[in-house]
Amino acid sequence: MEYFVVMLPYNDRNGDGNSEYKAAINKLGCRIAKTSKFQLPNFKVGTLDSLMECSDELAKLDTASENSVSKLLTTGEQLYLEGKSKDQIKKVRSELLTVSVLERDQHGMQPTEKSKSIQSYLESWQWDDFKYTDVSEVSIKKMCEDLNRPILTAEELIKKRVAEYSDIKGKAAAAAKKVDGNLTVKDITQEVSAWNSNRKTPLPEELLRRRAAHCEGTQLVMLFVAVSKKDEELWKEYWQWGITDDQKHAMNSIKEGGTDHVSDGVSISRMVFKCGGKDIDMSHATASNEGGSQSGYGCMSDTGLPENVLDGTTDTAWFDANKKPLVIDFGVPTKVEQYCFSTGTEAPQRDPVQWVLSGYTPPPADAQIPTLTINIANYGPLEIVKGQSEQKNLAPIHSKLTPAANKRIYLKEEESGYKVSAVFDELENNGNYTFVIEEKGNTDYGTKEEKIDLGKWEEVHAMDRNDFHTPKERKQFTDVLNIKSPKEYTKYRFESKVTRGNPERGPIPCGNGAVPGTSEIVASQGEYNLMSVMVFSQLEHHFRALCRDHKFTVREYEPATEAGSRARTPQADYQALEEKRCEKKESLLRDIKTHFSEAYTAWIHIKAVRAFVEAILRYGLPAKYISMLFHCDSKNSKAHDEMRAKLAQHYSHLNPSGFDLAEDANESSALQERYPYVSLRITNFEH
Repeated sequence: MEYFVVMLPYNDRNGDGNSEYKAAINKLGCRIAKTSKFQLPNFKVGTLDSLMECSDELAKLDTASENSVSKLLTTGEQLYLEGKSKDQIKKVRSELLTVSVLERDQHGMQPTEKSKSIQSYLESWQWDDFKYTDVSEVSIKKMCEDLNRPILTAEELIKKRVAEYSDIKGKAAAAAKKVDGNLTVKDITQEVSAWNSNRKTPLPEELLRRRAAHCEGTQLVMLFVAVSKKDEELWKEYWQWGITDDQKHAMNSIKEGGTDHVSDGVSISRMVFKCGGKDIDMSHATASNEGGSQSGYGCMSDTGLPENVLDGTTDTAWFDANKKPLVIDFGVPTKVEQYCFSTGTEAPQRDPVQWVLSGYTPPPADAQIPTLTINIANYGPLEIVKGQSEQKNLAPIHSKLTPAANKRIYLKEEESGYKVSAVFDELENNGNYTFVIEEKGNTDYGTKEEKIDLGKWEEVHAMDRNDFHTPKERKQFTDVLNIKSPKEYTKYRFESKVTRGNPERGPIPCGNGAVPGTSEIVASQGEYNLMSVMVFSQLEHHFRALCRDHKFTVREYEPATEAGSRARTPQADYQALEEKRCEKKESLLRDIKTHFSEAYTAWIHIKAVRAFVEAILRYGLPAKYISMLFHCDSKNSKAHDEMRAKLAQHYSHLNPSGFDLAEDANESSALQERYPYVSLRITNFEH
């Protein structure tokens, strides 16, 4: 239905307008539109200036009140339709669009409350003198303020109640995710407990609770992180990539309950090579330690240089903070059958406990420099020269990439994710390689010029720390070690893999704050894995920030209470919150229905006052007008147009001079539509 109020003047001598109302009905015909009398009381008119002011205010108040009523209805519909199909919208509106009114009994004394539909309420509308003051004694301005008050109250109260309901609804939804959600949101207590109980050596509860645990002077915390399975390789690469053998050894020891940790370098005082049971003359040999550093050696009377291993005494030592290989060059092919070394002069944590000894064979005089061609997407083939430095090999494409001054380029193998040098024998013919640009200062990998060397290094002996232990005393020789298949080599390379370590210093973290090698899969569900990782407490904030950057979700573990009684389970929390949500919803729906009725009736009363004011301003005094409510079928546009045409035909004499009937409606004006009579539309919320 479509409703609008029409105000028409009359000259009925009886003063009640009944005859004019009947005449209007006869003129229009009942078949066009249904009509009913919209009975207005005798308002206090006041001055013309006050009416002009009220006209503007009533237009704004009418629009604002309609919007408030519409908001209340929309809020109620959304609540009703939660968990229901939108097809039930008509049923929902029929429940909401009811109005409670007070009507006098048959004796006209006691008021009784009745519930009416919107259509029934409008067709039988009359001024509610139970709720509102005596209109003959109160100014129209004061009356509008009284009518607007319940609308403002309803809107403010429902807004507050909706906020409360939204809060409890959000908590219930979060609790539901903890029960049925994925590993990024669900409660992980059961998963962590099951994982820990299945471990060979269960972790202490204090560590699982993310409390700082002292690990030989170092504070560590355990965190649990949800990682998408598609990012599993990224997780492994990010937390495990670039871990040194020292770090692996140290962290394996930590997980097994040991006390070995990463040292600040490697050091030995003397190196001895033997052949035929006798010491080989080292007087003409030289020692080098390319890429090494003596920074942090700490011995004021010693340089820590590599040649100290050849000076025939244990009072001086070689030290390298970077743990680069030590190379002994005899200058001529030399056969070594046995070897040993003595421990350094300083800290025992620098003693090697795992190493590899390699021999070097120079290339033949007529050797050709081999090359390897790698096809790089977007850059074409790249020719790698054996033994040539990475800087030289990548020089042809530097101009294409044009990195900034503080950037550098290196090769990275796509399949494994490891950085590789440009040395021929470290590349694979079937490997896939990409270019990576990285800031200088992070690593010195591949930045130095190297001479072309076509010789070959071969492993001659390797020591596993599980089979051998160096002396803990200073400047003491190891046992003599035998080389199984001795050959003649011009150079021998001693490469330390693991040192004894420093129990006081503790493990050295990666740059991200995680302890290398401590990540484990706790649980797997759907698209996510739940990972555990040990983190240095002082770097926890940095670690969490990096997880956010990589879209890894750090989860909080909330185990049983220490008092012995278990905390409420997520299922119990969800049920309690869901019950509270349902109670809030029912209460809110009752309030919306009540306040919708209050707001709607107040709005229709405002509409009535506005119609009266517009009639006074249009027709003048005395205030003798008939007020009629027209309701047409909104689906029958022909009936509406015919009714409007007949009204225009019979009341064209009311049209002011020069008034254009075809002019478009101006919503901000006193009249909502351009007609020769006063006409105010009432929005039908039933559709």
